[in-house]
Amino acid sequence: MKESTLKVSVIMSVYNGERFLHEAMESILNQTFKEFEFIIINDGSTDRTGDILESYADERMVIINQDKIGLTKALNRGLSFARGEYIARMDADDVSLTERLERQVAFLDENTDVALVGCNFYEIDESGDIIARKEVTLENEEIKWRLLFHNCFGHSTTVFRKECLSVVDGYDEGIIYSQDYDLWLRISQHYNVGNLGEFLHKWRRNKSDGISVVKTQEQYKSAFVMSDKAVQKLFPQEKLDWSLLQMVRDYVNGNAIPDDLRSVEDMLFKIIDSFWKSLPADKNHLKKKTMMLSRYYMDLAFLYYDKDQPKDFRRCALRGMINDMSRFRIGIIILMVTSLLGKKTSEKIQLMKKRIVG
Repeated sequence: MKESTLKVSVIMSVYNGERFLHEAMESILNQTFKEFEFIIINDGSTDRTGDILESYADERMVIINQDKIGLTKALNRGLSFARGEYIARMDADDVSLTERLERQVAFLDENTDVALVGCNFYEIDESGDIIARKEVTLENEEIKWRLLFHNCFGHSTTVFRKECLSVVDGYDEGIIYSQDYDLWLRISQHYNVGNLGEFLHKWRRNKSDGISVVKTQEQYKSAFVMSDKAVQKLFPQEKLDWSLLQMVRDYVNGNAIPDDLRSVEDMLFKIIDSFWKSLPADKNHLKKKTMMLSRYYMDLAFLYYDKDQPKDFRRCALRGMINDMSRFRIGIIILMVTSLLGKKTSEKIQLMKKRIVG
């Protein structure tokens, strides 16, 4: 394939991946989009991985055999060989649906301001059966917000512009786990990002030897450190409370309802304010910011209601409606009135109403 026509470099690193390698490779080689090179780094495999790779004669494949150096360094080596305008990631136990590259390349071609794109994906088991549907965040600002607290991209669902590596470099070789999350954070700090709302990939939960299962706790710890650093970067002159930041992260990720709700609320809106200030000026940002504020105010309002804190419930509910009047609901007004009257008074009114109507 002539370099002038080369659009995509697909990069896969594999270590002892014989079990699912054939299926993963076929899913790339059979893509409807054809203008790509397939760079596969055999990172010191001791099983039949090498034999499987050598059994293929496709001219689009570039096979690099090496002693084991680990995933992060292997991916960077793959990047050093890449000639494509776009870089697509692929893991040796995953499956890309046939139109994945076509759809993502078309998106990047049409949206020249976007540097990184992922997609919705299925989670599959070792037999290839779908066990979950993963719908990812789609809009640029929302993805950047969510990236402060967790990874919004499936690693091998991504395609990004090679040219952005001149600004953010490649994978950080000092990072063993969640190296993709670190790279996406750095890209998002300089460029717009996106996700396609189409299911174009299958991510395998490999219980036998998948690193995402065996090293789950290490991955989480590494990701939490990256999240903390990303938020701290919004406050260069201030040292944040890490324990409070963890509570905010758990709340935003939907993992826990904080005990100290007021402290989490204060920190959350402080981060939201700094986040939107960090983005380039855009006439649409004010509307998007107020919608985000409204969303969190309304959610917090109902948490306060459940905790029997009526003043905080009314305060947050009112702010939620002020920021987004589409959230004005008669049910919320009734709850606000109920919280003002108190439960006993409200119950008496309802009883009297039933008697009158009856």
